[in-house]
Amino acid sequence: MRPLIAIVSLATVLSVGLTPDAGAQGPVRIGFLAPLSGAIAQAGKDMYSGCELYWEESGWQLAGRKLEVILEDNEGVPATTLTRARKPVESPQDL
Repeated sequence: MRPLIAIVSLATVLSVGLTPDAGAQGPVRIGFLAPLSGAIAQAGKDMYSGCELYWEESGWQLAGRKLEVILEDNEGVPATTLTRARKPVESPQDL
């Protein structure tokens, strides 16, 4: 189930970024939830480092638009993950 969610999320971000007038719009903002503390913190840090390496190679751009990544620590706890995932959806102006 997790790979499916990741694929759908990535497809959504990419489809938004590939619109014809993408250069005229603001930056693409994506959220990255990973366990950065707790028992599996190293795995979360490694995941982010891998993505960060790719983003650096692409010049922090996605479809010609600047990429902004919002990193959130889910502490490896499902309830915390849900809370942190709802934050940008329910109050995007606070980010």
